[in-house]
Amino acid sequence: VFYGIKNRLICSGIWQVLIPFGSDGEYAVSVIAVDMAGNTSGRVQSPSFIIDTAAPRIDIAGIRNNTAYAGNVGSHIIYSDDYANMNEARYTLTGARHGVLKNIKWVRQQQGDNLVLDMPDLAHTPDNDDVYTLVVTLTDYAGNTTTKTVVFSVNRFGSTYIFTKDMQNIRGKYLKTAPLVEITEINVSDLKPETESVRIVHDNTVVNFTGKQLDTTHAKESGWSKTTYRLSRSHFTSDGYYRILVRSIDDAGNLSQNSMAKKGIDRKSTATVQFAVDTTDPYISAMNIASDSVYYGFTKKVVIHASDNVKLSKAVVEIDNRPYCSYTGESLARDNSTVLLPADSSPHKVTVKAWDAAGNMYLNTYSNITVAKDYWDYITHNQWMLLLLIVGSAFAVVLTAMVAVLLRRRRKEYIYKRNPFMYIK
Repeated sequence: VFYGIKNRLICSGIWQVLIPFGSDGEYAVSVIAVDMAGNTSGRVQSPSFIIDTAAPRIDIAGIRNNTAYAGNVGSHIIYSDDYANMNEARYTLTGARHGVLKNIKWVRQQQGDNLVLDMPDLAHTPDNDDVYTLVVTLTDYAGNTTTKTVVFSVNRFGSTYIFTKDMQNIRGKYLKTAPLVEITEINVSDLKPETESVRIVHDNTVVNFTGKQLDTTHAKESGWSKTTYRLSRSHFTSDGYYRILVRSIDDAGNLSQNSMAKKGIDRKSTATVQFAVDTTDPYISAMNIASDSVYYGFTKKVVIHASDNVKLSKAVVEIDNRPYCSYTGESLARDNSTVLLPADSSPHKVTVKAWDAAGNMYLNTYSNITVAKDYWDYITHNQWMLLLLIVGSAFAVVLTAMVAVLLRRRRKEYIYKRNPFMYIK
């Protein structure tokens, strides 16, 4: 009841009274007017009404803003307002990559004037790792609105790794030149400072990079962190096998390394980075033949030897510029191989070629190789032996002639000594 309320004259015979309502609540106004002569009007009763200047209250428990979770994730929401229709309470959970989640089975309970809403734990599957935004809103009957927003991440499975097209062409390959390595780590949360490291394993040596030694860039994409590691070509100038190991710990406490299983961006494939650098040509030779040579026999066994400092891929033998046979690198690595040249008394060109796994090629050529099946062919196709035969034959003829002359002279001398007067009986 308000007494002594000041009024004011608006115009002749019309008065206005301002009634102060100092607090929220439910009211009804009953008015009686008394004039200066003591005349009293009838009572005028207004309908009841509510004054509500307070915004609804929303309390969220179980999750906090800008927090990463590696375990259970659930929220407990309480809507409070004395003058609100709780059926109008609104709530949405949106994933940065999933969009609005419509299949969550929220649990609603009315407790007096309050509404209690519980969000169940998200299933523990890699697909549910994401950055989520929870928006909770309630508008009361007076139009007062309260909205609360919580951004959090579910990060149970740690980082994944993605590669550029150029990097995809490097992984598991043999390379002629040193590559530029770039690996991007994707994580729902941020990575903890000073936990990032990169190791380069080269054959039996290991080089570790941490902190300021790392060439990294950091970015955000739909709330997810992107960390790109770059390794210059200067780290891969020596021939050999390389393996790159990227390691980190995120804000949710997950330890990640690209060598772990299912660390590809699809959570199914691997994210290992392994390759070999081979700038050196392979070597191949035919061990027991030489150019401009003649060999005797029904066949000539040619031993093929090939090697490489990293990995031999294949070898090919050509005779007279035509493919004759080929070998795999594995077979040549186990043992030398042989080729049989036929004895046809014709000169041949033998070419041996080898390729390594990086595509480097080396060849050796042996020209004018002849295999003779009899001694006459062997001699006639062997210039020095033919020359030796001719010289030897000429020498034999001359020697024979000399011996004959000497024998004839000796015979005459013998006859003379026996019959010095040449007496004929």
